[in-house]
Amino acid sequence: ATENKNGRTIAGFSTQLEDKLKNGPGAPYADFEYFRKYYGTSDYADQWVNAAFEGGRTSFTNGNADFSQYGMEGREQIIKKGTAYMNVWMYTLREFEDALDDCKRGCINCNDDPVHAWDEGVCFYTGSLEGQDGAPSGYLLHQLADKRSLDFKTGGPDGTDVDGQSKLNYDLMDEFALGNYQLQSGNCPSARKTKERIAQLMYIPMIQGSLRYAYKVDKLQGGEKEKAEGAAFAAAVLPRVHAANSDAAAKIYNNLRVGASSTNHQE
Repeated sequence: ATENKNGRTIAGFSTQLEDKLKNGPGAPYADFEYFRKYYGTSDYADQWVNAAFEGGRTSFTNGNADFSQYGMEGREQIIKKGTAYMNVWMYTLREFEDALDDCKRGCINCNDDPVHAWDEGVCFYTGSLEGQDGAPSGYLLHQLADKRSLDFKTGGPDGTDVDGQSKLNYDLMDEFALGNYQLQSGNCPSARKTKERIAQLMYIPMIQGSLRYAYKVDKLQGGEKEKAEGAAFAAAVLPRVHAANSDAAAKIYNNLRVGASSTNHQE
């Protein structure tokens, strides 16, 4: 077995949310609550991935999936994308929330811990493989934003390039740097507003992924792999949609859920 000297696991990013976010010092945390209330549990991401490993069913309040309907090809996509885009995604936000909980307003010399937590969030977003130039080589959220940018032709600082780093990543890196500065200077209220903008931006690739694979399944006769990818992206954004419009969330779920009888990408 591999020895984990770091003490962290990706599964723990989900199983620890009950303690760190549901019962955290700054609770309730809005984005976490969207997911907890929709799925009916704090460790929804871990349950999603484990059910796919086992070829079983989830038992959520909403958004359930029966992975016995997939073979290894589909379950592989559910596990890979659930791990990165559900487990890591929420824990990235958790680090930003942790930074804000520890922020000392108006104090220049006592915000080292919040800045450290903020930087950890940026690290979890980016991953260890991107390199200094953010070249496409990673597996986490930074890489996802760049991949979806290629699909939707939103690269470059102005979002008009057909390749290169996504505008989303340019925008997020600006927000990350701004939040770091605000925490260092003890400007806690502004740092919280920055975190809220970051959260809004981080949903974009999940929406793009849902649209992309709905189109692939509907118009390009996508098979199990494409259906599973669509289900995974939808699972990563449905709670946020549900909080805004439950009817819209139900329509997305019915089109992209595991085992959907049909998919209409225009809905």
